[in-house]
Amino acid sequence: MAIVAAALMAIQAIRTPVRNSGATGELQAPPDVQAALRRACYQCHSQETNWPWYVQFAPLSWFVHGRVSAARRRLDFSAWRDYLYDPGTAARKLGAIDQMMHSGAMPPWYYRLLSARARITPAERAAIETWAIEGRAAALKAEPQ
Repeated sequence: MAIVAAALMAIQAIRTPVRNSGATGELQAPPDVQAALRRACYQCHSQETNWPWYVQFAPLSWFVHGRVSAARRRLDFSAWRDYLYDPGTAARKLGAIDQMMHSGAMPPWYYRLLSARARITPAERAAIETWAIEGRAAALKAEPQ
């Protein structure tokens, strides 16, 4: 038991950065879509993460930081303006949002268990899908041929 306690104390020295770097471009979406995305998605997919207290302790900090970092690499709503500079990138991001909403893959099941804020109603899911489909179509039209 003492060895386990010593190991848990020792791994606390291995810190992961829990920070937000700031937004570079605000997402433009209808108010209902914006509200649902902010409530259910921004926690992992933005630079506005509200880091919970338990991320100060390893190994939970490693897991949470890893999940948020991976989520931000895939889609970062704080960098939305950057995606819009390239219509192909915007179209891919919006297509992925539609696919994830339609399949129910997002938010992940474990996050929905941990946070009631992450639960998306069927009406919110439909609104996000419609916004993503329409935005993808517009981005594809804007893409140079």
